[in-house]
Formats: sequence, structure tokens, C-alpha cells
Amino acid sequence: LLILPVLYVLFESFKTKKVSISKSAAIVVLLFSATMINAQEVTQKLSETDVINLAIKSSVTLKKSNLNVVKSEVGITESIDVAPLLIKFQNVGVSNGISEKEWSINQNFGSILFHIKNRKLAIAKRDFAKVSNKISLKEVVRKAKILYQKWHYLYALISLLEEEQLNSNQINNIANQLYQSGEIGGLESDLTALQSLGVQSKKSKIYTQFLNIENQLKQLLQINNEIVPFSKLPKRKEISLKDKVLSTSFEVAFNRSNEVAQKKIAVAKSVYFPELTAGLINRKTGNASGFRGFNIGLNIPLSIWSKNAVIKKQQIFKEAIAFENTSKKVAIQNNFESLKKQIDYLKSELESVEETKNVATKFLNKLKLAYQSGEIDAYKYSQSFNAYFQVMQNYLSLINNYNQTVIAYEFYTKE
Repeated sequence: LLILPVLYVLFESFKTKKVSISKSAAIVVLLFSATMINAQEVTQKLSETDVINLAIKSSVTLKKSNLNVVKSEVGITESIDVAPLLIKFQNVGVSNGISEKEWSINQNFGSILFHIKNRKLAIAKRDFAKVSNKISLKEVVRKAKILYQKWHYLYALISLLEEEQLNSNQINNIANQLYQSGEIGGLESDLTALQSLGVQSKKSKIYTQFLNIENQLKQLLQINNEIVPFSKLPKRKEISLKDKVLSTSFEVAFNRSNEVAQKKIAVAKSVYFPELTAGLINRKTGNASGFRGFNIGLNIPLSIWSKNAVIKKQQIFKEAIAFENTSKKVAIQNNFESLKKQIDYLKSELESVEETKNVATKFLNKLKLAYQSGEIDAYKYSQSFNAYFQVMQNYLSLINNYNQTVIAYEFYTKE
């Protein structure tokens, strides 16, 4: 759209002979080249590190978690809240034009024990919010890695299937020519055609999965432009299991959660402690003044049964939280150890498949020479190619499984 006004100016200049045809053509070529460069810039190359940084920057979940930390800090300030100060003036007629005037100031300070316990509860909530924020960050990073690796795997798989499709179509065309010349039978020609259709059907299914994952990735990163992986094929993640230990964030989070539940019980029990009230009085009757005094009082709670019910409810809640946290703790420890074993197993499998892939790549070069020299026919050539592509698909699938397992393991490891 930006080029259209420039082309119009060139056209008008050409009509008025201000610009020669050769100069006009050169300018148009330059503008077209610039347009192509801009079009290429729209497509964004992404590495896993790029995806992680963008996910952290745009994550709604992480932003909410950060706000929750800020909110918990404010909660500490709000934890001590006393009733409004009551200032009162009275002017009461006594007799014979004599009136009694009184100024008084009263303040209900509430339950001092409740304020202390409630502040400790607010601090515990703040500490829990902070460790929860760390875990939220780990979860965002994990999700970004999972989506990126799966998206990269499907991208590479589609590229491989497109190559296989192109090869199948070429073999199918050759088989049709050989069939028409009578060199091969109709069955062999039909088999190569079916193989081509099979690859096309497989590619269509994979492409649907790819678009779904790519859409999820774009939503996570809050982008809508075209994206491609930084490298053509996904690489095996490097990890040293000896250097990795279980993160303390989960243990701290469980402890903070239990602490919050315990503090809620303490707050519930503090309502039995009486509220403290105090005030000052200044009174004048007629011309006599200087009657000053003070008052101190206690508001004693009497509704014991309803308070007992609240305390009981908080105790049940604490037991449920403790049981749930213990269960999660065991699950995390088991997953951590299980994933470590899976990584060892998949690593050995991957090394074996990598050797097979290298052999298959060398075999492919020999296969082409054998077919060109007439040592094998089109059908055997097609079958051999299918075996090569199957090895490559298995290789990509195993890399994805390995990388996904490493990502799951890294989520539980110490930062």
C-alpha cells in the first residue's frame, strides 16, 4: 500500500517525461526489493530462549501472581484496623436556665490479641504469595518450553513429510511411465500411487496438530505474526543429572501453606480476648467548669458457641491442607526420581537411533545410485525410501519425547 503513491508519482513523472523509462524501472525494482525485505521481516524466527522471555513478559498468570504479592504486602498494613474515633458534644438543660455541656472522646481499640494474630496471618500470606510467585514463574517457563519443543517437532515432521511426499510423487510418476511402457504391471503402479496418498493423508493429520499447537504458542506469547523455529531440526537437550537437586520452592510453599492455615486458627481463637475501649470527658455545669475524667472499658464476647464453630472449621481446613500438601510432596519426590530414570533410558535409546539415522542417511545416497544404475526397480526404490523416512520420523519423535521429559524434570529442579 505504501508503494502505490510512489508508483503513481513515477507514472505521472513518466507522462511528463521528467523521469526516463530506465530510471523508472530501476526505482520500481528497488521498491519491490524493499517490499520483499519487509515481508520477510514479518516472519519471526524463534529460539526456545526467545519463547521463554516472551512468555514471561506476556503471561497473564504471572502478572496476576505478581499483583497477588503486591496485594499481600498491602494486607499487612490493613491487618491492624481499629474503629473510628468517636467525638461527642452534649448540651443539656438542667434547671433555671442552667445547662450542662460535655465534650467526650471515645475510642474502641478492638482486641489487641486479634490485631497481633491478624498481622502475623497477613505476613504468612505475604510469604506464601512470594513462594507461589516463584512456582508460577517455573510453570510459565515449563509451559513455554513444552509448547515450543512440540511445535518445533511438528514443524520438522511436516518438512520431512513434504520431502517424503515429493519423493513419493516422483516415484509414482516414474511408475506410471513404466506401466504405460509395459515395463511393470498395474499392481506395482497402484502400490506406488497408494503410498503417495498415504503420505498425503498422514501429512494432513500432522498439519492439523501443528496449527493447533502453533495457535496455543501464539496465544501464550501474545503475538499474531508468522513464526518459524530458529533451527530446522530440534536438538537434544543437554542435561547433567548429577548437578540437579530437587527445588526447595515446593517444600517452602507447603510449609507456608500450613503456616497460613495455623495462623487462621489463631485469629479465630483471638476473638475470645475482650476489646479495649477508652475515652476522655470534659464537663461544664453552668458557670462551674473543670470537671474532667476518663473511662476505660472492656467489651467481652459472649457468643461462645458460634465462635467455637468457626475455630472448628479452621482446624478441619488446616488438617485438609496438611494432608493434601503431604500427598503432593510424595508425588513430587516420586516424579522427580521417575523422570530421572526415564531420561537415562531415553538417552540411551536416542543414541542408538542416532546411529541408525546416520546409517540410513548413508544408505539413502547408495540407494539413489542403485536406482539410477538400474540395480533396483521403482517399487523397491519406493519401499527403501519409506524405510528411511520411517527412521527419520522415529528419530524426531524420540527427540521430542526426550526433550519433553527433560523439561518436566527441570521443572522440579533447583533454580
